[in-house]
Amino acid sequence: MKKNNDKERTALIITRVYSVLNWIGAIASLVLAIIIIVFSSTLASLMPEIGMDLGSGVFIFLGIVIFLIGLLGVAVAWGLWNFKNWARILTLIFVGLSLLSTILGLITAFDFWQLIWVVVDGFIIYVFGFYKPVVHLFYDAFLAKKSTRR
Repeated sequence: MKKNNDKERTALIITRVYSVLNWIGAIASLVLAIIIIVFSSTLASLMPEIGMDLGSGVFIFLGIVIFLIGLLGVAVAWGLWNFKNWARILTLIFVGLSLLSTILGLITAFDFWQLIWVVVDGFIIYVFGFYKPVVHLFYDAFLAKKSTRR
């Protein structure tokens, strides 16, 4: 029985750590987006060949896109922290896309760090997709919420 509790504790720790890493990334994205939007004119002036108006608009658009990605990151981080299955599924989708992109990058030009990311992405997919204690953590949270609705 103790071994089962150790696995559950490990699953909880892994999920919490990954959630905190998502929080950090999401907040960094939000801050970066705000900086890009605020300093869009300055950034555009560094690229005179595309023109001030067009350049400023491009940076504002880029800032808005990064801000929206940051908001999505906040939602996923919150969902992982609270064991929401939709957050686990979104994590699998985004990490799967990252893995695919990294593998395509490896095919075109080998880079040691891309190889590291393949291993990291593979580990995350394994943990949130196939490691039973983590999957059960999210499934049990879903069942607990469903049973309190009755």
